[in-house]
Amino acid sequence: MCGKKKINNELLSLQGHYLQAVTMEQLGKFKESISSFLKALELDPESQHANLLVNNIATLATHFCRVPEKLLTILEGMLKMCLSNIDTCILIK
Repeated sequence: MCGKKKINNELLSLQGHYLQAVTMEQLGKFKESISSFLKALELDPESQHANLLVNNIATLATHFCRVPEKLLTILEGMLKMCLSNIDTCILIK
């Protein structure tokens, strides 16, 4: 229980949400993992790690729906283009 309390205290930060997301993913709790990745992204959408967070979210989404690999590749390319030009293209809420 002590470890869980520590994680709960760390959830106030981007890193805490990221760690929570990774932990939930490892436990097979994909919905909770996506929620934590989204919260981390929401806290700092212009983070140098935003692309990593979005990739993790997209990967986890495949647990809920069948997304063709070719489409994922296309979307990933679009996302990279959008993130490199964030002022004119916003793909992420």
